[in-house]
Amino acid sequence: MPQWSTTPPLQSAEFSYRLIRAPACRPIALTLISSKPQGTYTHYTKGRTLPCDGDGCSACKEGHPYRWHAYLAARVDGTREKVILELTAQAAEQLLPALNEFKTLRAVAILLERPARRPNGRIRITIAPGRRPENDLPPEPDIQRMMLHIWGLDDTSLTSRPGKHHFQHLTKEKKHNGEVPQNPSTLP
Repeated sequence: MPQWSTTPPLQSAEFSYRLIRAPACRPIALTLISSKPQGTYTHYTKGRTLPCDGDGCSACKEGHPYRWHAYLAARVDGTREKVILELTAQAAEQLLPALNEFKTLRAVAILLERPARRPNGRIRITIAPGRRPENDLPPEPDIQRMMLHIWGLDDTSLTSRPGKHHFQHLTKEKKHNGEVPQNPSTLP
């Protein structure tokens, strides 16, 4: 006998978030759902961004440069669409004052824009004063799990701790070309 319900399963809703970057043509207003950014080193290879998988990384061996990216769940003001926001290290650093003041980024409203109106131009983040009501926001999703899904990976394809989805290369300094890079992640 089928089991009917009036709402989709929670797991399907979790993967309905769309990945976005700061648009070049116009500012976008967002309310953050995540309490803190989740960041990792990535490579742009084969037409897409993929995580660096540390020692033995094929993109590193092929000479693709790496960058640190932060990921946060957010809701687009106006449409209420749930998204995952990708930020560079430099853009993510602009969130530190709000994180220090409120001890969380959840319910913080931001305006994201590229003043030069170029696709790869610098990102400016304007933080609205105060915080929005939290009870209006969906639960905080598991960003690491969602990014693995977007990248077409599962939590066993990278070194992880069971149930936590923490990658080995998030917790140790990684050598590239014999040098230990400065860790751009100053986020707590």
